[in-house]
Amino acid sequence: RIDPLIAEHRECRILVATDQEQYLYAFRRRYGQRVISYDSLRSKTAKNVFQQYDFKGYRKGKDVLMEVQLLSRCQYFLKCASAVGEAVLWFNPDLEYMDMNCTTESVKG
Repeated sequence: RIDPLIAEHRECRILVATDQEQYLYAFRRRYGQRVISYDSLRSKTAKNVFQQYDFKGYRKGKDVLMEVQLLSRCQYFLKCASAVGEAVLWFNPDLEYMDMNCTTESVKG
């Protein structure tokens, strides 16, 4: 879904918000310098950060709020089944997005 957007918007950057280190690395391998990310806690295992007790609760909350705010300011948003993605749309109900779990069509706000 990202490649056609890049073809249409050649100068675009890709903000990757994830708590899984392997996903950020996969995006960086494929899209290189285009990829930007917030310096948040990331899991090195299949277990999500929010499920791990060795990370501080305050930091987990701060990181997710920062990423929600950053994502809400993007021009286009690809979202998956996540409460984080839903929160992004609360902060910017006019954001054009694609729900990767429901449709292949873009939705405008």
